[in-house]
Amino acid sequence: MKFYQKSWFIWLSLIFFAPLGIILLWTQKKYKPVPRVILSVFFLVFFICVIAIGGSDEPAPSNVANNTSSNVTTSQETKTPNNETQPKKEEEQTNDTEKTAVAEVTQETTQAEQKEPEYEIEVTAKELADEFNDNEIRANQNYKGKIAKISGEISDIGEVLGQTYVVLSNEDESFSNFVDVQCFFKDKDEIDKIAQKNKGDKVVIIGKIEGKSLNVSVKNCRFVD
Repeated sequence: MKFYQKSWFIWLSLIFFAPLGIILLWTQKKYKPVPRVILSVFFLVFFICVIAIGGSDEPAPSNVANNTSSNVTTSQETKTPNNETQPKKEEEQTNDTEKTAVAEVTQETTQAEQKEPEYEIEVTAKELADEFNDNEIRANQNYKGKIAKISGEISDIGEVLGQTYVVLSNEDESFSNFVDVQCFFKDKDEIDKIAQKNKGDKVVIIGKIEGKSLNVSVKNCRFVD
C-alpha cells in the first residue's frame, strides 16, 4: 500500500490541505458514503474559513506600514521648515555678533585716540636746555621718556652715525650754558623737510625726550606745520 493510501496521510491532507484530503477520501473509499460526505463538508468549510481569515489578516501590516510612513513623512515635512530656518537664524546671529565686535573695536579706537594726547608737555628749547644744565637728575624725573612739543631756533643741521638731526639753540648769549636740544629724525618725509630748513629758522618739533649726553637728546622727531 502506498503512503497516500494510508489513513494517516488522508487525515493530514484533510487538516492541512482539504481539497487533496477530500479527493483521497473519496478515491480510496476508506469510509462509508455518509461519513465521507460529512467529513468532506466539514473540512471544506474549515479550509475556506482558514483562507478567508488569512486573507483578511494580511492587509493589516500594510496599513500599519502606510500609516507609519505617512506619519514619518508628515513629521519630516513639519520639521523641514525649522531645519531651513535654523541656518538663517544662525547667520543672522553671526552677522549681529560681527557688527557688535566691529562697533566695539571702533569705539575703543576712538576712545584711545581721544585719551592719548599728541604730546604730554610743551616746552621751549631754552627752557629744556636750562633744566638739564641746572640739575640733570631733576630734569630726568620731569622730562625723560615723555613726548614733548618743543619750540626753538635752529642752530645746526647735520648727520651723525647715519642719523639726521636738527639742533635747537639754548639761546644763551652769556655762554654759561653749552647744552642744546638735539632732535633726531627717522621718517623720510620729515628728513625731506629738513632739506628745506636753514639755520635761524623758528620751528616746532614733537619728539620723545631721551635725556642728556652732550646735548638733550630727542628721538623720533617730526615737525609741526
